[in-house]
Formats: sequence, C-alpha cells, structure tokens
Amino acid sequence: MSRKEKRTTVICTVIIVVMAVIMIFPFFLVILNSFKSMNEIGINVMAIPKEWRIGNYLNALKRMNFFKSLQNTVIVTLIGNAGLILCASMTGYWLCRNRKGINGVIYFMFLSAMAIPFQATMIPFVKVMNIFGLNGSLSGTAIAYWGMCCPTVIFLTEGTVKSIPIEMEEAASIDGCSKTGVYFRVVFPNLKNIVVTFTIMNVFYIWNDYLLPFLMLGVNKKSYTIQIALKVFSGEYGVRWDYMLPGVVLAMIIPVIIFIFCQRMIIEGMVSGSVKG
Repeated sequence: MSRKEKRTTVICTVIIVVMAVIMIFPFFLVILNSFKSMNEIGINVMAIPKEWRIGNYLNALKRMNFFKSLQNTVIVTLIGNAGLILCASMTGYWLCRNRKGINGVIYFMFLSAMAIPFQATMIPFVKVMNIFGLNGSLSGTAIAYWGMCCPTVIFLTEGTVKSIPIEMEEAASIDGCSKTGVYFRVVFPNLKNIVVTFTIMNVFYIWNDYLLPFLMLGVNKKSYTIQIALKVFSGEYGVRWDYMLPGVVLAMIIPVIIFIFCQRMIIEGMVSGSVKG
C-alpha cells in the first residue's frame, strides 16, 4: 500500500469513527440518564449517576403497563406486515408486469402517495377509517398501516420484479400453473431479499410510530402501543424523565436487536434489484 493510500485509509477511518460517535452518543446519554434521579438529570446530563437506580426501570414497567403495551405493539406489527407482504408485494408484481392503460395511472398514484406527508392527509384518513369501523382497535390500526406503507412496498417490489426473467413465468404458465401459482411458486421465492428488507423497514416504522396509533386508538388505554404508553410520564406541568428515559430504553431494545441481526439482509435486499438479471 502506497503512502497516499495509507493516508486516505486513515482519513476515512477517522471520519467513520467520528460519525459513529455522533450517532451513538445520544443513545449513550439516554441509557446513562435512565439510571438517575430527576435532580441528577436536571443538574448535569453528562455526569455519571451517583447511585444507579434500577428502580427507575421497575417503575417504568409498572406505570406504562409495559408487557401489555408490548403485546399490543407486536400484534399491530405482525398483522400490518402480514398484509403488506401478501397484498402489497402482489400489487407491485402485477403493476410491473401489466403497466399499460389504467395500471400505469394506478402505479403513478402509488408513487405520488410516497411524496405526500401523512400530516397532510391524517384527518380525512382517520375519517375514512371511522367509516369502515376500524378506529379504536388494534386490528384496525394494523390495517391502516396497509394503506400507509403499501406505496413503498410496491415501489421496492416493482424494482426487484424487473430483474426476474419473464421467461421463468412463461415456462410455469405453459406447464399449467395459474397466475396465482406463478406468483407464489416462481416470483415470490425470488423476492426473498426485498421482502425481508421492506418487512424490517416496516417493523421499525410501525414499532416506533406514535401519530397513527394515537389517532386510531384514541382513549382506549387497553390497546395502547409502547410509543403511546410512554405519554403517561408526560403531564401538564412537566415530564418525569427518570421514568420516561427507562421507558424509551425498553422500547428500543427489540428494534435494536432486530437491526443488529438483520442489517446484512437489509443491504442485500436494497441492491437485489439494482442489476438486471
């Protein structure tokens, strides 16, 4: 390795380390302060706790009804992703192979929906959900995510379907396979990487979302997800940070574990449709 290459390597390494520290430091502060009292947090957020208060986590678990909220969040996440994997991926495949006429307009509408922020459509969205009787329930909230997340899933699926040779589907049809059979036996197995990718992305989105569950579930406390349950620590006159921060740490654990074990699959899925097969 030449001197110039060594210098470039050192510079890149330093930049990466600095960026990593910048990204990790907020998480470090959250975890550090989750063991402090309110007074210690107010005095100096950077200081090491004088006493490591494990009781903060026990109080957070109890007051936010953590395990019930965790169960609700898992239910919404599973139902939401199941519908997206089945329906949205099939829609992306169909629109890729049948782009003519009205299908092209529908595909353009899905892409346009990706550019519209939810805050701009949340009032009519919730009213439509109410018309169908989906408000106030976990299943209704999960179904709402089918509409929220399907444009992105369709876009990612469509890009990957382009890399699948259409001759494979034609051969399956000649052998007597129906269109549904062609999808599940030929196309879907080749979508494995992108399915894993958008599923993990949607897990993060649904798990960490606050606004949609808040609008859909209303005052039904028994159905609160983790993110809404955290608001129990925020009152009219302030926030109990000594309980809020442990609650945030508890809410982060599962998404962080999923990301650590699935990051390679995310990258593989994102590049799977970049090269025409």
